[in-house]
Amino acid sequence: MMMSCALAALLHITAGVAVGCTGFSHASSSGQVVTPTSATVPIARNGFMTDRVIVRCTSVDVLKRLAAKHSSTSSSWTSVLNKWNASGIVPTFDPPPRNAALAAELGMDRFATIFVPAGTDVNAFAAELSAMSDLFDHVELDPSGDATGTVVNDPLFAQQWHLRNTGQVIDGTAGSLGADIEAVGAWEIVTPLSPVTIAIIDTGVSQSHPDFAGVMVPGRNFTSVDPNATDDNANVSHGTYCAGIAGSRWNNATGGSGVGPNIRIMPVKTLATIQFGAQSTCANGLTWAVDNGAQICSMSISWGSSTENGPMATAVAYLSNSNVLLFGSVGNTPGNAIGFPARWEKVIAVGGSSQTDAGWAGATTGVELDIVAPADNILTTCDDNLGGLNGYSYQSGTSMSTPMAAGVAALIWGINPAMSAQQVRNILLGTSDDLGAPGVDPVFGYGRVNAMRGVLAAIATLPCSPDFDRDGVLSVEDIFDFLNHWFAQFPTTDIDRNGLIDPTDIFTFLSAWFNGC
Repeated sequence: MMMSCALAALLHITAGVAVGCTGFSHASSSGQVVTPTSATVPIARNGFMTDRVIVRCTSVDVLKRLAAKHSSTSSSWTSVLNKWNASGIVPTFDPPPRNAALAAELGMDRFATIFVPAGTDVNAFAAELSAMSDLFDHVELDPSGDATGTVVNDPLFAQQWHLRNTGQVIDGTAGSLGADIEAVGAWEIVTPLSPVTIAIIDTGVSQSHPDFAGVMVPGRNFTSVDPNATDDNANVSHGTYCAGIAGSRWNNATGGSGVGPNIRIMPVKTLATIQFGAQSTCANGLTWAVDNGAQICSMSISWGSSTENGPMATAVAYLSNSNVLLFGSVGNTPGNAIGFPARWEKVIAVGGSSQTDAGWAGATTGVELDIVAPADNILTTCDDNLGGLNGYSYQSGTSMSTPMAAGVAALIWGINPAMSAQQVRNILLGTSDDLGAPGVDPVFGYGRVNAMRGVLAAIATLPCSPDFDRDGVLSVEDIFDFLNHWFAQFPTTDIDRNGLIDPTDIFTFLSAWFNGC
């Protein structure tokens, strides 16, 4: 029965059957749902969306009347809409389910979503709607952030333009829509994921910050006789800044978000302060991180000189030959040469981009540059006397873009842990968004990292593409999951990788499914 339903859907698709929604309209004159324009407006709060409430009307006729015209029901209804600045009323299931009889039996044709400005007290709004029992027999809030992570419930997420740039204003500067690392697009794709450990080679990472709960693995302090003292310096929490960008606890209704849900942070303290740190100490920390399970090392440190046969170069070679990736910041001194270790070929040299996809003005540039990531006004964790204990602050520099790029690599590697470090590197560079002069250039390298394109390329390396839900078993659930994503035009369903999501992808997928892996 389940197979016949899937094949029936396929027949509808190939026959060109069109499905539309009639009798409903947006309440706003523009036909657009209002979205937040300020970085301070919370899209989600306490795990629920703040721009909508879900209702089930007492009848289909009631839903049609409510959606078609505000005043068609009663003056009290119009008053409620005006009070809460409702901007749209739309059917929740759109397009409607094909099995209309079953949908009616389940009441699916009576569900509607009422949109209000982001940041609304939706609890109070829902309570008022619940009292209107002649119109609604069910009212609920819309939970934010599920396994797909399309919208996380971290309250500061809206201010993290590097993850989703809506043009929000940060520190007086307006961004450009889409000038980000495509994190949300990647989160819609990347479940399930294998955990990937990133070693933060720096001043240490706060052990008390709530946004690191559950993501920290054991580290070590190389600046003290106590190897367990990996806490950050209360005067300079540079390592905590970097760790938060890569791996703040994701979708936990606390603070901001890291780059991905699968990232584990290994604190390796090699700098007593940000101004001082010996190369040999950092080389020792790198080697220890490799030996203790780090798959990626992020080093937001730059030196003006080094030798080809010294401890640092040797540690980099040890890391590279151990199937580990190293990301190094290029530095924050325009006009100077890119520093060590970033300038070495085996290190991924990370520069900076701005809120408008221009090159970050403070970044060092040069031919050794491999890639860029957002570097200006990045909201991240802090635990110091300047930014606040167990708090959050804005930070700028290639020190910020480096762990961000490392986090994107962790997303890519989490899709297919069987890949080599070189394969991950190739995908990361090859799927970046080319900025500036066409091709590789000294300002942007290969371009700005793109998490969504990276994970799509990683999925293509999986040995069994018909196992769409990646549970290790071919079943009809893979077909249903694929069709659901196909109807939603998810990029993962472009099976033939021609840039089009069309019926050919369905035939290609089903052919592979029936043939097995």
